[in-house]
This record gives sequence, C-alpha cells and structure tokens, in this order.
Amino acid sequence: MSQNLSAHRKKFRADGHHYFGLFIKHFGNLPLDELKHAHITEYRDIQLARGLHPNSIRKHNNMLNPMPTMAFKHLNIDRLSPFRGMQIRGEMENIRPIPAIDRNLLLQVKEAMIKHRTTASLIGLIQLNTGMRNSEPSLARLDDLVLDHNIPHLWVRKNKFTDKKTRASIRAVPLVGISLEAAKLLSPKRKAKKQRMACPAIC
Repeated sequence: MSQNLSAHRKKFRADGHHYFGLFIKHFGNLPLDELKHAHITEYRDIQLARGLHPNSIRKHNNMLNPMPTMAFKHLNIDRLSPFRGMQIRGEMENIRPIPAIDRNLLLQVKEAMIKHRTTASLIGLIQLNTGMRNSEPSLARLDDLVLDHNIPHLWVRKNKFTDKKTRASIRAVPLVGISLEAAKLLSPKRKAKKQRMACPAIC
C-alpha cells in the first residue's frame, strides 16, 4: 500500500485488504516462494462458486496480481507474478447494453435535472456540456469553482479525494450556458452550509 499512488483512497485500501483477506483466509499466509498460478485459479473458482460476476473477479485479480510483483521487486527475487495471465470463463459476457445517447435523451436528462434542482442535479448540469467526467465536478472543492472571472471556470485538479497526475488532466474548464447557471446556484447553496466541497456526500 505504501508504494501505490492510490493508497490514500479509502475504497482502494478497503478493497485491497478485503481481497487479500479472502485469499489468506482460504490458503493461509503462504511463503512467497510457494505461490503458484494454481492458487489464483482456485481463488477464481471459489469466487465464481459464490456467484461473483467474472468482471468483478477480474477486479480482484487486478488488485492481487501486483502484490507478489511488488514483493519480488523489493526483495530482489527474480520471478514474475504467478497471478498473471489468469483466464476467467464468461468475462465480458452478459454486460448490460449501454443505451444510445442522442440529443433527445440528453434533453430529457437536462430537463429532469433543471426541474429537481438538488445539489446532485446542479453538479450534473455543470458536467453536462463541459466534457468533464462525472467524478470531476463531484470531487471538486468549492474553491475550484471560479465564477468571478472574465471566463467563469471550474478547476479540475488534485485534492485529498482525487489525484490528477498528468498535465492534461489538470485544467480549468470554462462554464457556459446551463453549466454556468447551475454553478451560480450551487456555490452560494453550499457556502451557506459552510461546506468546502461541491458534493455533500464527501464533505
């Protein structure tokens, strides 16, 4: 955990400890040199038997696989992770189809958010025509919302809830139209409650 840039994220830590705990509970605390590919395939089969979706099991493996890799690196053990290259029958099958997003659907979503005017709806309206990911306005600080400017904008940058690593991901996104109107409603609403974050779920 100390070597991973995402270790400050609560969910990342919780998932890592949970998956590791499941593995240890079944196999015990094995010495590194006893780890085999058969262990991860058996772990896979156990999770499938529990009814876990193959795509979810892939997430488990994506967390477990780097653990021996990191251990081998730091202990100067010349070996690849035995958890690599795991196959999961049924992976990428039965995925819910994504509905086509057209102008009419966007207008319906927009009208619904304008009608409700909740904090979540205002954040959705800010995101709607800016090209931002949903998480970017949701995880923003109110200080990142700069409305008293020739070009009102929202800063997308690192804070304790999100780590923006690249220059391209750290940016000021101009706010226009309904996005600007929503920001003007959201900012005083949150400040009146003495909140520092745009979204109430992470205050």
